[in-house]
Amino acid sequence: MDDPIDFSEEHARQVLRDHIVMIAKRSVEKHGYATTMEVLDQVIADRDVIRRETSWRFDNDLLEAGEFAIAIAQDDGYVIAVHDSFRDIPEALPILIAYHLATVNYGEHVTEAGEAELFGASLLGMDVDVYYEKVCALADR
Repeated sequence: MDDPIDFSEEHARQVLRDHIVMIAKRSVEKHGYATTMEVLDQVIADRDVIRRETSWRFDNDLLEAGEFAIAIAQDDGYVIAVHDSFRDIPEALPILIAYHLATVNYGEHVTEAGEAELFGASLLGMDVDVYYEKVCALADR
């Protein structure tokens, strides 16, 4: 007899997390770790990794108070708006932008349960806790 299909939220989260890791591994195999904007821009342009047309720019007008960046759906895909205060910190950009790429691929709910951290960390080749600490430190500056 076949095992019953598991429709639990926990199982769905695990399937999502497995898919996130699989897509990040695909990206790393093709492009290397996205630790620079040159590599991250290649990742963003790769429809096998980032499913929707995506661009990023410095644009405080799109951000709420206290936000470091946000992914905003548009007719033709997404734009990730990054706070101008990061303009002179190029090493921060892959960390901050990668966090929001999970939203582009999987929707806004991913930021609630750690999937954004998992995707960003996997794209950059970091431990999830280390990546999360970096995001928090940058967001708090």
